[in-house]
Order: sequence, then structure tokens, then C-alpha cells
Amino acid sequence: MIRHCNTYNRIPSHISTMVRVIMFVWITCCPVISKAYIGDYDGMVVINPIELKQGDIFSFNCDGADVECQRIEVGIHPAVTGKTDWTLILETEEHSIAFNTRKVERNRYDFDHDESIEITMSMDGQMLWSKDFGRQLPITRSPIYLRAQLNGKEITIAVGDGMLDIVGKVDYHGFVDKASVTSEYDIVVNRHSYLYIPKPEIPQIYADECAIREALRECNDVRCSIWEYFDEDVETDIAVKGGRYKVALLPSETGGYDIIYMSGAEIEPHRWCTGALKGHLIPTPFVDTYNLQWIDSAGKRIDDLTPYATIEGAIMSLVFPIQNAKFRFVHSN
Repeated sequence: MIRHCNTYNRIPSHISTMVRVIMFVWITCCPVISKAYIGDYDGMVVINPIELKQGDIFSFNCDGADVECQRIEVGIHPAVTGKTDWTLILETEEHSIAFNTRKVERNRYDFDHDESIEITMSMDGQMLWSKDFGRQLPITRSPIYLRAQLNGKEITIAVGDGMLDIVGKVDYHGFVDKASVTSEYDIVVNRHSYLYIPKPEIPQIYADECAIREALRECNDVRCSIWEYFDEDVETDIAVKGGRYKVALLPSETGGYDIIYMSGAEIEPHRWCTGALKGHLIPTPFVDTYNLQWIDSAGKRIDDLTPYATIEGAIMSLVFPIQNAKFRFVHSN
């Protein structure tokens, strides 16, 4: 369990006499933060309410290194009904992305003047996106939840007062390192979270195809060869073919055989370089039958010992019982 508590650090008076910064401090007290694993996401979710006075800044880390997806979310309500004007700021060394949520009034001097919530997104002061939600979002003290999801190519914006709906997408290449919340009025941060999908680590066993073929020439095992995709038998939508793979089978330093990727990736091909580890065959007491450890197209390991492989003459079958799928490869020169 990861725990935290909040501390206030005073900014020097020559910078500001009004702003206080609440910094994240990782220590072993105050059990208010929970380590989260939600689907493919890892990270933290904090549901401990934090009161911010006008001009306060609350910050938390969003480490942008070695991730392929980030999801930053805050839930905030005003301390006083109708006083809504707060900003979620996402920062990198190069850019500052601001999501401003505020109440706007039209015809304010009319008896039936309109009030609504408007959310805008800007980067380095340039407006990129805005939406007037009318009465879809509360102008009372009920919380508004805002989520920014980054995949390295765009930011997906989701908003709601309970369930979150996707309301916009903006092109943005990269990830962020820090999130902050500040407001023109007193607010309460009901919850905040930072979730991420770590970038998978795919071992590179051989430098290129020449190195693979050199290793094959030095191997006297008849199983050590090049194998090419032949056909498949898939009974459900759970299993999706990542490509018409061409792989090499070579002895592993840990015993058994390494399955080495050569070519053919169709789903997320950017992850795969010739010579990368695609899987591993572990011998069993049964002739020509192996336990299979597999790395799927997204770089995730399937190593729960349910998959297995058989080699019968010129055919190698990779079987995934849970997914009701079998993929066959044919011996190639």
C-alpha cells in the first residue's frame, strides 16, 4: 500500500504572497491513497477530499516516461454554490495544457438570465477546444468530474457529474509529467487519480536477420529453423491474430526454445523488430509437446501455463485453450 499526506510549502514572497502549493509527499502515514490496477492501467486513485482556498495550487506527479497511455482525472465541487472557476493544468518541460471549468452567465441583468458550465482547453495560452454544457453539468455544489486521457497522439476529454462521457478529442503528441489544480474560488477536490499503461519491454535477442540465420546455421537441432504462418482455427472473438508471423525457433539460454520474431506483424507493427523475443517453448514429459509462453501483438505476456505448442514434422501448432484458438506454422528454409 502506498500512502501519502499533504503538506503546504510557502512560495517566496517575491513570486507570490497569495499562492500556496500543496505538494505530494510519499511517506508511510495517512492511509488515504490506494495503489490501483484497473484493467490495463496501473497507478493511484485518491478519494480523500482536499480543500483548496482561492489561489491555492494542488499538484501531483504524472510520470510521463516509459508509458503508452495516461489517464488523469479530478472530481471537484465549489465550496460556495455558483462559484465555479477552476483549472486542471497538465505540464511537461515544453508545454502547459490547461482545462478551465467555469460558470458563465448570459443576459445577467435579465430576470431569466442563463447560467451554464463551460469547459475550455488551451495549450501555452492558445485555445484548442471549448464546449458549453448548458445545464448538463451542475452549477450547484455538486462535483464535476474531468478526465484527460493521453495516448501519445491525442488527448481524449471526458466529463460528467457521475458517469463520464467523451466530449472531445485534440491532437497532442506526447505525455505529461505533472498535474495541478487551482481555482479563482474556494473548492474541494473530492478525488484525483493518475493511471497509466506502462510501455511493454520486449527483449531484443538478435540484432537482425543475419544474426538469426547465423545462429540457425550453428544449430544441429532439426526443430531450429524458420517457421511461417500457415493457418488458424479460432472459435471466438477473444483471440485476434496479430499478423502472419514469420518466426525462428532457436535454443534458449534457459532451456527449451526461444521463438524469435522475424516479420509479419499487422497489429501494432511498430513494436516489433526482427530479432525480438516472441515467445518461449518449455519442454514437458510428453513427446513434441511444450508449454508455451507468448508475447502478444501489444507486448503483453501470456505465461499462465495454459497455452501449449506441439511440433509434428513440418507443422508447429500454438494452442491457446482459454481463447479457443490454434495457430499453425509450417517449416520453412
